[in-house]
Amino acid sequence: MRLDQFLYMNEAEGTGWVDTRYSHMEAAAQDFIKMAKEGYDINSPIVQNTILTKHNLSDLSTIEANYIARRVGSIL
Repeated sequence: MRLDQFLYMNEAEGTGWVDTRYSHMEAAAQDFIKMAKEGYDINSPIVQNTILTKHNLSDLSTIEANYIARRVGSIL
């Protein structure tokens, strides 16, 4: 596998191996999905703040927030 393919796949999966804004958004979306499947209310401001702070995303733009919401909605 080529290095560029490896980096792209890790960024898209939000593994944390690639430190980009996009990878942080992917990791946050995965955490939202995990929390929802565990029965947490992911619409709770406390849950949202916890996940977004964990992934250094406290300053999301509207476009970024909508991207995460679409990723989570497509899985749930």
